[in-house]
Amino acid sequence: GPLPLPSPPRNGSGQPDDVAPEDKVAVSLASSSSANLSNNCPEDFSYLRGRVLHVLGSALACGARAAPCMRSRTHLQTQALQHLQLAGALEPKDPSIQYELALQLAEMGQRSDARCHLAGALQDGHSTCAATWRLAAELAGNETAGGSAWPADRLEAGLQVLDAGLEQIPKGLSQVPLLQTIAVVHRAGEDHQAAIAAMKDSLSLLAMYKAARNSSILKNSSGPLPTPPSPSPSLLPTTLQAQALEAQVRGDLAELYAELEMSDDVEVCCNKISALLGPHCAEVFYVRGRVQEVRGRRGMALELYSAALTLQPRHLPATLRSAIIHTKALINTDQVPSAEASAPLTSTAKLALSLLEEALRLDPLCPEAWVYKARLLKYEGQLEEASECMQAALELNSRVPIVPLYSLPRKFC
Repeated sequence: GPLPLPSPPRNGSGQPDDVAPEDKVAVSLASSSSANLSNNCPEDFSYLRGRVLHVLGSALACGARAAPCMRSRTHLQTQALQHLQLAGALEPKDPSIQYELALQLAEMGQRSDARCHLAGALQDGHSTCAATWRLAAELAGNETAGGSAWPADRLEAGLQVLDAGLEQIPKGLSQVPLLQTIAVVHRAGEDHQAAIAAMKDSLSLLAMYKAARNSSILKNSSGPLPTPPSPSPSLLPTTLQAQALEAQVRGDLAELYAELEMSDDVEVCCNKISALLGPHCAEVFYVRGRVQEVRGRRGMALELYSAALTLQPRHLPATLRSAIIHTKALINTDQVPSAEASAPLTSTAKLALSLLEEALRLDPLCPEAWVYKARLLKYEGQLEEASECMQAALELNSRVPIVPLYSLPRKFC
């Protein structure tokens, strides 16, 4: 079975404190399933045990991402890592297990070990997987001790990794996530034209895919039968994936156009997203909200972010931008903050704090959320808590992610 866990603080029931009930069930199920396999699985079928441990580890890792508190997240991450390590010991040449191990270790801050497993994944057959190269770009180079979160050498190292990935991955939809990440790196380096070019390259690949798909459908529908055949079930997810990718690219492009005050191009992108996903989808509301925020219309932006969160409660960008607007509105007023560290939060501060905590639950490695939480708590007179948050922000600021780890896919989730 799994290696023994370090003993976390426990309550009177013998369960770890602050772990959600559904997560306790997941841990219990994973442990009992692994133990049953260990006792009952014949040696010749060890690959089966490796596969099951892989599934369990991946599922526990997904549970950790959605955990309601840090204690629960840490407990599930530890369980996930142990199951994935056991799976890797049984199937050391399985590149998908090595990728999962690298991702899990990166999420737990163990970057050096993560690089070792990622190298194994690339050597053993994952060199055509975009997610593996995106994780490699995130792990490229070391964290900087102070200074800029995006030093030139780190940006250059990330771009070199991503360019290598483009050479390994066949031309098509699989290259789009890499081009999106390249655009992020160029934006971080304030090379806006290169970022726009990378996004347009993504849109060109998506257009080629749609043209090839339409041509295939027309070819299949020609002949004596007037009705074309139903699309293959395996084709449908790829089509939906292409639509989602195009919406993401156009959303990023609209946000950049808004920052550059290119209003007509922003509107074209928003209309394209509406045509792809429908006018009432979270991404459309978020993009339009971001445009309004860049233009200084924060009230309208908040309404649009709220609509996005109604449709998709776990939408991290809308959550974070809403929290930032509320925090800025509070600390930029003429209201004098309380000097009492124990003074209760105002209703506006409570709303901003709840949004910031939700953003940190979705991505605990987000320096911007930690900074605004520190500013909010300092304004409200909670100086000790504010200092702790600012320290967390400073530690994270030296390694702002090129690729947010929560955005990288898990194989079985």
